Amino acid sequence: MLHVLEQEADNVVTGIVSMIRPDDVVIMGASEQGVFEQRLFGNIPEHVMRLSPSTIIMCKSYQGEMVKLAPTAPVAPTRRSK
Repeated sequence: MLHVLEQEADNVVTGIVSMIRPDDVVIMGASEQGVFEQRLFGNIPEHVMRLSPSTIIMCKSYQGEMVKLAPTAPVAPTRRSK
């Protein structure tokens, strides 16, 4: 079930965290800012995740086909026994 709540707070992070109960599961969009912008302005989803008393699921937008992180080693052909 989806609940939409409004909360007045000093900042976004404390407003979100104050509404989360320990048994909640929160789904948030991951930040698409670059490293420089995150250092300069902060990363709201990451701060919420660190302060939350419950489970946070971070979702990123689709960026195309997934690329393998490590190449697979070629497999040597096997010889048949006669």
